[in-house]
Amino acid sequence: MRQVVTHFDWQGPVGLTFPGVVVDGHTLTAANVDKGWVGQDARALFADALGGLPVAVVNDADAAGLAEVAYGAGKDRKGVVLMLTLGTGIGSALFADGVLVPNTELGHLELHGKDAEKHASSAAREEHGWSWHHWAERLDDYFAMVEALFSPQLIIIGAG
Repeated sequence: MRQVVTHFDWQGPVGLTFPGVVVDGHTLTAANVDKGWVGQDARALFADALGGLPVAVVNDADAAGLAEVAYGAGKDRKGVVLMLTLGTGIGSALFADGVLVPNTELGHLELHGKDAEKHASSAAREEHGWSWHHWAERLDDYFAMVEALFSPQLIIIGAG
């Protein structure tokens, strides 16, 4: 990050995303990254590393969802909109009438006795060598569960 900021001689605010729960710039969980991130004041850490520039840190799926609601498929949609990101885990961003419910972490819902992301993430597909058809069936299980729990008017799927 410092290299990018320096390369472009950036002097303004910097926005960063993190794959876990982020509250007031503090990282509270770290399911798929080093556990040393738990409890970190990430905003202060990154601001220091970037020479004191103002920094905002938010959950990565929340950021993707905010972009979709502002500029993409979720723009001007009423009701419940759910953004799901399929990568190392399953990230989620939940919106009610365009308002974010932060840090939902729906990839950690229990599905078939384990975290849903262990059952249906892109990383799980790669780790187990599942065919696209087999993975689609596992995703269908997950999508059916979140649809039953939240009755979204729209589900947006993204990937890393």
